[in-house]
Amino acid sequence: MSKTLESLADLPQPLEAPPLLLSADRGPKVAGPDTRPITFGFEYLGLRFLAEVKFFTGRPYLRLNAPVAPLPYSAESAFARRCVIELLHAARAMRHGRFILSPAHHIVVSGEARLEGTVTPASLIAATAHIVFELKPYLELLAAMVGPWRQQDRPH
Repeated sequence: MSKTLESLADLPQPLEAPPLLLSADRGPKVAGPDTRPITFGFEYLGLRFLAEVKFFTGRPYLRLNAPVAPLPYSAESAFARRCVIELLHAARAMRHGRFILSPAHHIVVSGEARLEGTVTPASLIAATAHIVFELKPYLELLAAMVGPWRQQDRPH
């Protein structure tokens, strides 16, 4: 057996080609464990969040998104609509979180934080908890204004 085959036999199986990342300025490069996109989901306060870790200029960022509810129509409750709009404006003070009103008038909650150092399960959980902790009072107020989240109201 050749030396090459012997060294390949010692590698853990199955043998996979590493994923490649394409960079506009540097061309393709092998994605190491610290540069692969990571996605996961979780549920909090009845909302389904999608979390993604992406790398910009070699630095990892965590972004969370969840569809919340439609903006109440004035015909349903002009007062509730005004309250929700005021809450969305007040939420601009958050450092890592924000609410977005889609063109279809659906409220989407989003949060973003830069991850320091190597991305680990512990750093992901800590950053997620940090963002969610900041969003929590706004989500609780929003839930009180528009009622419990209804699955049929959320965009897919």
